[in-house]
Formats: sequence, structure tokens, C-alpha cells
Amino acid sequence: DGGRVVAEGTMAEMTADAESFELASRLGFRNHLHVEISSHDAEHDVTRANLGPATLQLPRCELEIGETGTVTISPRDVMVARQQLSGVSARNALPGSVAAMTRFHDHWIVSVDVGQPICVELTASSVQELSLEVGSAVWLILKTYSFDWV
Repeated sequence: DGGRVVAEGTMAEMTADAESFELASRLGFRNHLHVEISSHDAEHDVTRANLGPATLQLPRCELEIGETGTVTISPRDVMVARQQLSGVSARNALPGSVAAMTRFHDHWIVSVDVGQPICVELTASSVQELSLEVGSAVWLILKTYSFDWV
């Protein structure tokens, strides 16, 4: 930031520090998820990829089946539910547990372990209404076209 190192470390360490996370957020911080391609659906123009035991529906990519790739998603594009949802347009739902929570002024950064950590940015009222705490079981809801391939 302005030529000085604000912080260095793992994603969990960075999201636990207010100054480093706010800088990363201003610079466009995104979650990076490593996935393995399982299929392509030309009719619907999507790619399916494995994230551990879960399968994600992602924007179409040119990687071959069995290859690994990286997708990114903003912490602001991830929804949290306390139970599995049905009847929603989002195609991806991942079960996980809250690994860490850090409050920044009027919002929270919640790290959810789904086999890989995913950071979610939530309002204070959402955290309160969902009764979130470390260890809470949650579902992450992610729209197909909120992902970008790296």
C-alpha cells in the first residue's frame, strides 16, 4: 500500500487483519478455487467441475475433462444459508462450516471451509439473523456466472 508491505501470509491470516483485508478488497480480492473438470454441457454453455466431493456448474471453459483449473469469485457474490435451499436460480450449493469470522466496521468477513476456504462478505444484520459463529454449519449459494476462470 503506497510502496509498503501491509501484511503477508495465508488467506486466513490476511482476512483476519482489518488493514490488509480492506486493502485487498479495494484491489479486487477474490476467492481462488482449484477445480477438476468433469464435463462440458454445450447445450447450456456450461462446464461442470469437481471441488472435492461437490460438483460446480461454471461458465464454459476450454479445459479438457480431467484437467485442473482455477476459478475466482468475489466474497460479495456468495450467499450464506443455514439450510440447503431449493427452488432458487443459483445452480451451486456447497455445504461447509464457518472457520473464522472477522468484523470490519459495519460488515463481517466470514471464512467458510468447503474443502477449500471461501471468504464471504456479510452485513452485521445477516450474521446476527443467521446466528453465525465459528463452527456453524452453513450452505454457500453461488451463481454460475459469478465465477471467472483464471
